[in-house]
Amino acid sequence: MHSQKDEALSPAMYQMFVFKLGEILRQGRETAKLTQDQAAARMRISNETTSHYERGRVKPDLTRLLIMGGRYKINLWEILISATEETYRELNRDAPFAGYPREVQAT
Repeated sequence: MHSQKDEALSPAMYQMFVFKLGEILRQGRETAKLTQDQAAARMRISNETTSHYERGRVKPDLTRLLIMGGRYKINLWEILISATEETYRELNRDAPFAGYPREVQAT
């Protein structure tokens, strides 16, 4: 059994996760062929907020992630798993990453 302490993110890991999350969102926006201005207008947020998300300065809340995923045609699960995997690999370059299931299975 894991304690809460075991599952807590270190400040470095949290910051790296937010940065990787931003990179994934930027790539999704670019794949959707949207400028930051267009993306911001469609989500009814400022261009500055979009920029902060993509640069890893601010982590979007879950609702915003769902909206962005829908606009960019990216599954929320894929966004979170990709950011987690990239963060792990960046901070633990020598350790193997076991990975996570790509699909949530019904129990």
